[in-house]
Amino acid sequence: MTDKILKAKHWQLFFLLVGVPVGLFLTIGVIISSIIKGGTPPEPEDFFKLISIAKFFPLIMVLFVSLIFSWFWSVSVGLQNNMPSSVEMKTTKFKIFSCIPLLYVSGFCVFMFVALSKVKPQVLLQDLPQIPMEWLTPILFILHILSVFGIFYSMYFAAKTLKTAELQREVTFKDFASEFFMFWFFPIGVWILQPRINEMAEKNGVENNV
Repeated sequence: MTDKILKAKHWQLFFLLVGVPVGLFLTIGVIISSIIKGGTPPEPEDFFKLISIAKFFPLIMVLFVSLIFSWFWSVSVGLQNNMPSSVEMKTTKFKIFSCIPLLYVSGFCVFMFVALSKVKPQVLLQDLPQIPMEWLTPILFILHILSVFGIFYSMYFAAKTLKTAELQREVTFKDFASEFFMFWFFPIGVWILQPRINEMAEKNGVENNV
């Protein structure tokens, strides 16, 4: 899987990272718009139709986040063979911090999908299970902070890995700041970064065949 992502063309990766999620979101949006006719408040039966369709939004978000982090992971781990012998980049911390936001977002989205799936016309609001927010809120806050850090660290490590593989020396943030922001703004960055990643992956393949 890592090798396929590293060797994927920029337009193929753009289609996966942007085209597929956006297309799914738009499709569901069109369906929802067809239920809400003329901007009038939906009837009760239409409201539950909206809920039954909206529950798929979290699943699309899981797909989107998984694809993004697959790209970060492939660059950060897959290009380690391109590192110069004088530079050692340990991936353990990266793997831990990249898994935190992935698990956090996936868990939250799955919870939302299950919760929305349980909303039925015959179920009253007071009959729904109550969530103990007094202890859940601080836990979610901590996980949210760790997830935000994990996202930025994943982009930081991927950018540093790519630049180190290209320059074949120890790099500072000044050297790979532009790559960091291109990973951040990936809909644009993928067109610039992926050809360079392809080159590194091809070089890695040649070296492994020697």
